[in-house]
Amino acid sequence: MTITEDGTLFETATKSDVDLDIAWETRTEGADWPRALTLIGRGSSAIVIVEPPQDTTFPVRILTQDGETPLLLVGSCTTG
Repeated sequence: MTITEDGTLFETATKSDVDLDIAWETRTEGADWPRALTLIGRGSSAIVIVEPPQDTTFPVRILTQDGETPLLLVGSCTTG
């Protein structure tokens, strides 16, 4: 996943790239990390939990769906 000023881009091995806009960013109360992003796009949405950075990447957990099948994805994120 790449986060830019304009939104996000998901890149997975099984799905084509998906562009999503960041609709909301929430910080943990009383701390900087983790952060939650609410992402919305054409026919897709996701909730992303972003962990503190490790070197130049951020570990992420992504709650989304493929049709009616809920998905929990684990990966990393960079800023662009």
